[in-house]
This record gives sequence, C-alpha cells and structure tokens, in this order.
Amino acid sequence: MMYRFVLALSLVSPLANADCALEQNWCEATCKVRFVTNDAEQAGCISRCVAERAVCSAKVGADKATDIGKEVLEDSKSFINGLTSDSVKEMGENAWDKTKDFLNGMKKESN
Repeated sequence: MMYRFVLALSLVSPLANADCALEQNWCEATCKVRFVTNDAEQAGCISRCVAERAVCSAKVGADKATDIGKEVLEDSKSFINGLTSDSVKEMGENAWDKTKDFLNGMKKESN
C-alpha cells in the first residue's frame, strides 16, 4: 500500500521527484552500507527511506498546489476587474439604450 501511495505522489509532481528520488537513493544506499550484515534492519531502514520519500513528494505536491491556487486567484481578480471596468459598464449601458430604442420602435409600429 505504501508503494502505491509513493507511486501516486510521484505522478503528481515529476519535477520535484528528481530531488525526492535523489534523497531516497542516498538514504537507501546508506541503509545498505550501515546494515550490510543484517537484512531485517536493512529492510526497516529502507522502509523509512520510502516513507520519507512519500513525505517529500507530498510536501512538494502541496507547495505546487498552493502556487497554482495563487495563480488562479490572480486570474480571477483580473477577470473581475475586467468585468467591472468602465468600458464594460458603458457597453452595457449602450446595449440597454439600444434595447429600449428597439422596444420603443416595436411599440410605435404596433400602434
């Protein structure tokens, strides 16, 4: 299950995975050297490396999501500013005036 979690996180943020993968490789290499004669301790150490990789990938993914959220917020602000600008208000007023003229023209012809 932990393997699936790490795999899912690795698909989310490929750029950051280079650093996370490098850290994991270093950690695993250290485990293999430290516990060269004890397979159980080596397996426990490597499991810790995998868990640290998951945390690293999750942190990077969260940071990226925060950055994307900030970009979306800025784009939304620009959209709202454009929607409420004076030129848009003038276009709306002009459209309303033309609609009133159209309706008045229809009234006159029906009389």
